[in-house]
Amino acid sequence: MFRYHEGIREIRIDECELLRNVDVREANNLLKLSIEKCKALEDVYVGGCVKMEVIDIRECIGLQKVRGLKHVKELRELNLSGCRNLREITGIHRYEDTRLEKLNVKCCEKLEDLRFLRYCRVLKSIVISDSVVTQERLKLFNYRVEVISETEYYSKRSGDNDTSHSTHNDQVVR
Repeated sequence: MFRYHEGIREIRIDECELLRNVDVREANNLLKLSIEKCKALEDVYVGGCVKMEVIDIRECIGLQKVRGLKHVKELRELNLSGCRNLREITGIHRYEDTRLEKLNVKCCEKLEDLRFLRYCRVLKSIVISDSVVTQERLKLFNYRVEVISETEYYSKRSGDNDTSHSTHNDQVVR
């Protein structure tokens, strides 16, 4: 899809209602992929994006798979909120050197397999509200769970320069 555009650093795709697949494996220098409200999107493949730091896919209700993450070793933030039919996130478990710090699977109602979390040693926050992921399942991976009941929360750990912010009654894992 992006074979002849090696210089691309960021891709943003919004409201492309007929788009079914996104394959950015040829965009070797891509740092950020943002996709929002692409209702027919079913599959995203990021295999060759070894420099990718942020994947932000929101409200793509048809999305079922995010693949190729075993090659994305610089990934720090993965937001898949509102992807109600997401079933698979593949590849993170293939290496133990993951740099993933933030994971948002809010409203990912069909995502059940979180075994990859045991390899996310530097993970600082997970947003899991309105998903099938339960506090008990996260505790199996030795994550401390805090249920935030205020309308807003700010999450900051000592030593972090970044402050995470969310609204609603989110379950945040730290």
